This record gives sequence, structure tokens and C-alpha cells, in this order.
Amino acid sequence: DERERVLALVLARGAMSSADVARALHLSGSTALRMLRGLCADGRLAREGSGRATRYLRRGTPDG
Repeated sequence: DERERVLALVLARGAMSSADVARALHLSGSTALRMLRGLCADGRLAREGSGRATRYLRRGTPDG
């Protein structure tokens, strides 16, 4: 499942932007963003910042 690949990547590398995820997994930017938002809605990731500075990270880390 692509969402599990996105989750595993963020958990392994730490805070990442949607563009970072898209590049690393060869996804479109909109696909990466949709998956990241879904993982946040499910409570599996946290979102930090806004706009171009938005980063997604493990929920419950000192950063988020």
C-alpha cells in the first residue's frame, strides 16, 4: 500500500515536506500530499508549519 510506504519513509527519515516525499517515492506532488493529509487525519502523522514550510512528522515527537 502506498500510504504505508509514505508512513515508513517519514518515520525513518523524520520531518519531511510533501515535495520530499514525492521525490523519494516517485509520486506526484498531489498524490504525496493527499496521502500525508490522510495519515494526519488518521492520527498516524503530525503536521507542523504552513504553506511551503509545512512538514510532516511522527506523531508525539518532541518536534510535534
